[in-house]
Amino acid sequence: MKIGIITMHRVAHFGSVLQAYALQKFLFDNGLDNEIIDYVYPNRQHLKPLRKRLRSILAKKYHAIINFLTNSSKDSKSETIGFIRNELVKSKKKYKSAEKLVADCPRYDIYLTGSDQVWNTDYLNGDTSFFCSFVNNGAPKLSYAASFGRFTFEGDDAKRWLSNLSSYKALSVREKNAKEIIKKHAGLDAELVVDPTLLLSKKSWGEFAGEKPMVEGKYILVYILSYAWNPFPYALDTVRHFEKLTGWKVVVIEPMFRRSDYPQWQYTDNLSPHQFVNLIGNASLVVTNSFHGTSFSINLETPFISIINRNKVNDDRIKSLCETVGCEDSLLMAESPMPEFPCHDFSKSTRNLEEIRKKSADFLLSAIEANRPDKN
Repeated sequence: MKIGIITMHRVAHFGSVLQAYALQKFLFDNGLDNEIIDYVYPNRQHLKPLRKRLRSILAKKYHAIINFLTNSSKDSKSETIGFIRNELVKSKKKYKSAEKLVADCPRYDIYLTGSDQVWNTDYLNGDTSFFCSFVNNGAPKLSYAASFGRFTFEGDDAKRWLSNLSSYKALSVREKNAKEIIKKHAGLDAELVVDPTLLLSKKSWGEFAGEKPMVEGKYILVYILSYAWNPFPYALDTVRHFEKLTGWKVVVIEPMFRRSDYPQWQYTDNLSPHQFVNLIGNASLVVTNSFHGTSFSINLETPFISIINRNKVNDDRIKSLCETVGCEDSLLMAESPMPEFPCHDFSKSTRNLEEIRKKSADFLLSAIEANRPDKN
């Protein structure tokens, strides 16, 4: 039996790549042969509407999205691109468009829609490939920790997209609101599960990261993204607040601000996914607004502050995760007064994580077992 995974594995971004790696490793660790369907996302179909919208008043935002998706600076991403090339097990054939997927459907015993924002229709431009619409051999379809990347999904558009889910044998999602969206618009039940990166234990990620810390001594790690919303200058004010409070050095992952404004800070470029995890695991504090910056901090038991957008009410990925495991005290609403140092007791949140990790793993393995070809 072989499982084909479809996910956004070619976005050279730490979260996208590591969630794909984690799901694949989890399956291999449980004796399940699998490969990632090498569907190229983004392709021309996805980028065209974003480029058109560059002319709008939201030009800056969409330029950031395009840069984020297409990795405009290939040199600065060569380590991540190398990881995609060498450490993910992919189909021999590369599919550069949705039409090519339909015309030459890759053959597997089970098709698995992976995680990340695979069902965020704002980024898909009508492409239903991540809903496994290309499958034409009657093999079962499952989803694991899929995300819409939004609070709400309304009207005829929601019904049209979600009609694709009726052919799935088992559905699971990453956020509470996604579960509610599917129930409301498709009348289907979906299991709430953890992101694939959380299927792997702290020990497993420690082995992945390597024993030697990249940075010696205590440091504040900064991982701030601006493709979805602009967290500046508040995010930098937060970092400076904790720098002053602790006296620790500041290490910044791929800064999205002018380095010359903070010459005393240490900057990192072209990190490998291994180094990314190493930096989070060995930090004394992480300041982030990233979902995966948050999830790795929780899993590796690193104190963190996760900044969430006061005005963006249509994205609850970080809030949902922190509430699920009991880390709400590490959330910081943008523009709020500066907090004290986060003294989070990870014993409770780690117990909660272990419980939902087991439940999530059991769901996925049971769904695969129930849909094995020799069972049907």
